[in-house]
Formats: sequence, C-alpha cells, structure tokens
Amino acid sequence: MTENILYAYVNNNNIYDKYIIKNTASVIASFIMQNWMYECIITDFYDNTIIHTVVGGIIDYCKDQLFLSNELLPVLVPMQLGLVAPEPLTYNESENHYIQIT
Repeated sequence: MTENILYAYVNNNNIYDKYIIKNTASVIASFIMQNWMYECIITDFYDNTIIHTVVGGIIDYCKDQLFLSNELLPVLVPMQLGLVAPEPLTYNESENHYIQIT
C-alpha cells in the first residue's frame, strides 16, 4: 500500500462515521482496536476496500496479504491479546469526517 492516507468508515448502527487516517500498520491496528465494537471498512482514495473488519476487531478481508502477514498482524495481534496498548489517535472534526492529527 503506497498511499499516505486511507479512509476509514465505522458502522455505528448503519450510520457510517468517516475518518482519514495515516497509512501505517500501527495506526491501522490502533484504529481497528479503538473501534473493535463496530464493523470497520478501510479504503483507498478510489474507495477500493483495503481492509474490512467485523465486530470484535477481527479482519474479515485484507486486499494486500503480504502487508497483512508481514506488517499488520505483527502489530495487531499483541493489541488483541492485551499485551500492547493501541496508540492513542486523535482527530479534528471537519464538515463530514474526522482527520487524524496524531
């Protein structure tokens, strides 16, 4: 995945909150864990699904299997097991979405 930012959607009772997040394994893993109680869809600029998670922070689909196995899972699994805390992510609220600032 070569883009600097990704678009993340959190399904909260069929209302999708949109976030703009940095494209790093630690940010993606932290985003998934901070929203573990919701379905999440992470897309690229062209709205192609990159990652889909189900309730519980479980990855249902990942377009890039090498990224998943080599970069994302080594960061995400320790978070899921409670061995590592998710990195705190903060956002600025815009008109219709949230933009990550840390």
